[in-house]
Amino acid sequence: MTGQAAGDKVLVVHPAFSGERVGLDFAIGVQRLVARRLKACGRPAVFALARTRDDDGELVAAAIESWPEDAVTAMAVEQFECRWVVVPEFAAVDDGCRLTTGLFEVDARRRLRALEAWSFEGANVGLPEHLVALVDGIARRTETNTPWADATGLFGTPDPIPALYYLRALGFCSQLEDGCRVDPRQVLATLCVALEAAPAMAPLVELVPEIVHAFARSGANDIELAQWIRELRQRSGADAWPDLMDQARAARAGVD
Repeated sequence: MTGQAAGDKVLVVHPAFSGERVGLDFAIGVQRLVARRLKACGRPAVFALARTRDDDGELVAAAIESWPEDAVTAMAVEQFECRWVVVPEFAAVDDGCRLTTGLFEVDARRRLRALEAWSFEGANVGLPEHLVALVDGIARRTETNTPWADATGLFGTPDPIPALYYLRALGFCSQLEDGCRVDPRQVLATLCVALEAAPAMAPLVELVPEIVHAFARSGANDIELAQWIRELRQRSGADAWPDLMDQARAARAGVD
């Protein structure tokens, strides 16, 4: 298969990452946000999560410092049949974070051709606005358009704090869905903080069932699920997600 024969999809690879591992959840959330918002604009997009095993033999998200070009090309062309590739590089720095993102196209010779790059470095609260420009730029270069003019449009809130917690929750969601070990207490705490700050934030409200379903599929029992749902409803309203327990049970049964 050649790059020209590949489908007009975008692959967002697992973020290259350096720094304290706690920031990796956040970086994976950025990766998934880009893929999700591109799909919402009508541009098919997929994302790849790289996994490894920890000292206890359990699956965890891999901390990869850099991607060789050959590996990225092989993923794009052979595994996912994509025409474009987004390569994010994320680093936790003392005063915030650094995100460098490259967009590439796979040519007929299976080589990556650089199209554009974006960069951000600064306090974390500035990242949501950067992501507006990033998603818009990638959409434009992959022949589609975005409807979001600012962070409110992209995240459903003008407040950067719940937007940042939403990104981390997205990262947790990706890992749960791919069978990686995560700390359920951290996932629940992340969702609760975000919901307390922005209980009506639409993308966050929509994400909660996805995470609870993934938590159920990972083996959570009814008591654990009920505790999670009770905590989440305390932050977002007693009537939120009325059928969530039944849905979570169904999700768990589907795996069994």
